[in-house]
Amino acid sequence: MRWRSMNKSIKTFCILIILLFFTLSFAQKIEINLTEFPRWSYGPHGDKFGWIKEQIKIFEKKHPEVKIKLTELPWEGGIEKRQISVASGNPPDITAYGLNEIIKPILEGLIEPVDEYLTEFDKKDYYENALNAFKYQGKIWAFPWLTTGIMLFINEDLCKQRGVVLPKDGIWTYDEFVDAMKKLTFDKDGDGRIDVYGFGYYVTPLDQAVWPFIYMDGGRPLSEDMKTYTFDSPQAISGLQKLVDLGLKHNVVLPGCAAMGPGDIWQAFAKEQRVACAPWGSWAISALRDPKKSAGFKFRVLHYPVSKKGDKPITFIGANGFVIFKQKDTKKLKLCVELAKQLTNTENQKLLIHYASFPTRKSASKIYETDPIMLAAQKIIAYGVIVPPHPEWTKIDDKLSRQIQLACLGEISAKDALTLPKIEIQRILDRSFMKKNKK
Repeated sequence: MRWRSMNKSIKTFCILIILLFFTLSFAQKIEINLTEFPRWSYGPHGDKFGWIKEQIKIFEKKHPEVKIKLTELPWEGGIEKRQISVASGNPPDITAYGLNEIIKPILEGLIEPVDEYLTEFDKKDYYENALNAFKYQGKIWAFPWLTTGIMLFINEDLCKQRGVVLPKDGIWTYDEFVDAMKKLTFDKDGDGRIDVYGFGYYVTPLDQAVWPFIYMDGGRPLSEDMKTYTFDSPQAISGLQKLVDLGLKHNVVLPGCAAMGPGDIWQAFAKEQRVACAPWGSWAISALRDPKKSAGFKFRVLHYPVSKKGDKPITFIGANGFVIFKQKDTKKLKLCVELAKQLTNTENQKLLIHYASFPTRKSASKIYETDPIMLAAQKIIAYGVIVPPHPEWTKIDDKLSRQIQLACLGEISAKDALTLPKIEIQRILDRSFMKKNKK
């Protein structure tokens, strides 16, 4: 009886030790909060969070002391939910952002700069415009992951029908562009009315579909230090005038398109073929290949026109990178950095072929070698820039978009469109600068 009692006590003691061990092990785990959005279908069940879940498993296997908590956010309303979590003081440890989304958190000291974690290989491997897309106040604030961009899409079938020869390298001057658009503006059914227009576009806030025209002659909205409004320069006015002239002088633009939404222009371009050329993001490549979303015509992607031969083309890109919020624990910070670097390494960037996006690393640049259209798009966005990374850019853009739209509709001049907002925008810049200095 005595031995049985002792054995029972020993067993109980061992069970308690084992339970204590597992409890302590769990308690010692470092938790990393990761927020992500649905990406591409991954795995046998087509899970759009499948890729990130796989990466979590790999990282946790390498680091048993780490537990990664994934918050899956939908695109509809998810961005707002993330904004609320940041504003309420409960940001994720890691999430993917574009630079303009994190300017205010940067100024509030909530984001970790990543410069010191970029190796010499990283600095050489990342495309320069990808690093610049996350540069603010002389520091880099994310590990670049992917880029997208806007470009001109043109209906090759209509070009063939109208005898339009497109530039082999995709670069054309403004005059060459105008000539092509004139040929693509025609009466299709012989009733004396124009049925097809060369060009169609939309002007909406926070969308740079027409901005490469305004940038064409060197105009920029803000000074380099972002303290002064500069879109009233002769160069900017000249660029906007070129855009306005397409409709009001050369008559190659779908009437009233500046007041239309992207959906209306897509209908006219992709489904009805009433517009031969239009600006879209690189997402449109896969959409135009989908017979449910387009009329199924052959198409090409081209640069926005340049002012004269020899000028470098320009476009706008959107860049996404993994951002790390401020960490008090240095060990956790190192783990967050390691995870962010894993998510953005060469092998993972090669998987962007499934997301119709472009790698930010040169070592992953060959994923579209067998796809001429995606390869051409990749070359176009190599000339991409981002909008000025100003904390009040949304307000500034709103002031400008309406004036640009009015100019394109012929209601005000190009000069007035870029001169009238100057006082209001300069006030926004001045207030922002004073607020920043107070901090």
